[in-house]
Amino acid sequence: MYHAVCNKLALIQGPPGTGKTYIGVQIVKFLIKFRDYWNREGPILLVTYSNHALNQFLNYVKEITTKIVRFGGKTDPELEQFGLREQLRKIPNKTFGKIYKKIKDAEADL
Repeated sequence: MYHAVCNKLALIQGPPGTGKTYIGVQIVKFLIKFRDYWNREGPILLVTYSNHALNQFLNYVKEITTKIVRFGGKTDPELEQFGLREQLRKIPNKTFGKIYKKIKDAEADL
């Protein structure tokens, strides 16, 4: 954990059952609890190999904070409220319309 909180980038990898999710959740708890000391509000970016791993991680993190935006598909029904589209719906209509159009345009280019 020391490496993760003392460097700009930390990579946590390993076979199933080695505590990757556990240590990741502990790091997020630490960063949120001591955010005044590291002089940053966020964001914290987490990238996982699979949607399942992301869902598992976010199910723990949502107990710590609700300031979550989840990108990607195949979300757990309990995490739908944190999806990008759901978060965009909270933005006033005029602004949301512009952002939503940009997302649709980007999807069309794929």
